[in-house]
Amino acid sequence: MCPHCGKNAPIVHRGLTATCTACGRARVPLSGKAVDLAGKPSKVGGTVAGVLGWVVLILGLSLALLFGLLLAWIFPATIAPWVVSLPIAFGSVATSLLLLLGGRKLREHGTAAERDARGQALFAVAQNRGGTVTARDAAGALSVSVEQADALLTDLAKTRPEEVGVEVSDQGEILYVFPGFMQRPRARVADGAGQGGQVRVGAPFGPEAEAEAEAEAQAVEESRQVGGRKEQGR
Repeated sequence: MCPHCGKNAPIVHRGLTATCTACGRARVPLSGKAVDLAGKPSKVGGTVAGVLGWVVLILGLSLALLFGLLLAWIFPATIAPWVVSLPIAFGSVATSLLLLLGGRKLREHGTAAERDARGQALFAVAQNRGGTVTARDAAGALSVSVEQADALLTDLAKTRPEEVGVEVSDQGEILYVFPGFMQRPRARVADGAGQGGQVRVGAPFGPEAEAEAEAEAQAVEESRQVGGRKEQGR
C-alpha cells in the first residue's frame, strides 16, 4: 500500500530508488511487489534448468556410447556393452527430460507472475488517473518503452475486454479506458421552488437512477400544482 496515494500499487526500481507505479512518488525499496523483479527468479531458474538438461543429455549419451564401445572391444560378442551403456543412456534421458520440463514450467510461471504484476500496476495507474491511460503514461509508470507499454495495454484490452476498452481522442491519440475507475455524473433533482433552488445529489446515473429522478421530478411538479391551486382558492 502506497503511503502517498493510498493505492495497492506495485513499485518499480529506478536505479537505487523505488517509486510507486500509481502516483510516481518515492517508496521504500522492496516494500511491495516490484514490477521489474516479478517473475525473474523463476525465469532465470527455468533457463538454468533447461541448460543443465541439455548438458546432462549430451554428456550422458556420450558416456553411454563411450562405455559401450570400450566394453565391446574388451568383451566382444557379449551383452556386457548393452548392460552398462543402456542404463546410462536411459538415466541421462530421464534426468534431462525432468530438467527440461521443469525449466519450461518455471519459465511459464515467471512469465505469468510478470504479466500479473504489470497488470496490477496498470490498473493502479488507471485508478490514479481517473480511468484513462495512454501508452506514454504506462511507459513512465512501469519504466518500459512506449512500444512495450502499448503492447501490454493492448493485451489487457484483449484478455479483459469487460474491464478495459480502447478509444481514440480528438487528437488521434489512443486512450485505454478503465470504466470501473471513471468518475460518473451524479443525478441532480431540484427540491422545488421557494426553497432557494436547492439541489440534491443522488446516486450515479443509470436506468434505475434516471427512473427515480423522473419520479421525484414529477412529484415535485405535482406538489407545485397543488400549492398553486390552494393559493388561487384563497
